[in-house]
Amino acid sequence: MPLDIGIGILGAIGISRSFGLPLTAELVVGGIIFALLADADLLWHLIRGGTMKNGHRHRDLLHYPILFIPVGCVAVYFVGGLPWAALFFTTSLAHFLHDSIGIGWGVAWLWPFNTHRYSFFYVFQPRHRKPMPRQLVYVWPNHKIDELEREFGDHDFMTHVYWQLHPYAIVEFLLLLLSIGLLVFYAG
Repeated sequence: MPLDIGIGILGAIGISRSFGLPLTAELVVGGIIFALLADADLLWHLIRGGTMKNGHRHRDLLHYPILFIPVGCVAVYFVGGLPWAALFFTTSLAHFLHDSIGIGWGVAWLWPFNTHRYSFFYVFQPRHRKPMPRQLVYVWPNHKIDELEREFGDHDFMTHVYWQLHPYAIVEFLLLLLSIGLLVFYAG
């Protein structure tokens, strides 16, 4: 999530500069909301009785980029115009890319054509589980996600990734700090 907030800030800065718009609080907050919006399905997952221990199932509602991004762009375009639609596009795409690298079981990039989830480059591997092979693209059949989670997952990944000096967390927090620094620079 720290990286998604940074993505929202960077998206607002980029859209402001690309469209010659003032960098307003509304644009920054909008960028952050757009960057986090796909994770609203986590709230739905928790409301329905899910927990963070089975949080890997939260990507079953909104994490379908082929549908989410175009529908969202059209809706945002009619409400706010091209700059806001571009902000939605860039921050949502960055969110899905972020969710495809490192943590979780990827994103259903090709849904509705197939239900597989895809991860790229790196997948967090807890020390107490058997390691997965390192590869460029991971393809996770959706019907095996629960089994994969039991075999390779980490029910305490928040602690093992975000509350320790884990490289993934370091990168996320550094990019968040960089985005805040750029925000101060461009807003000042």
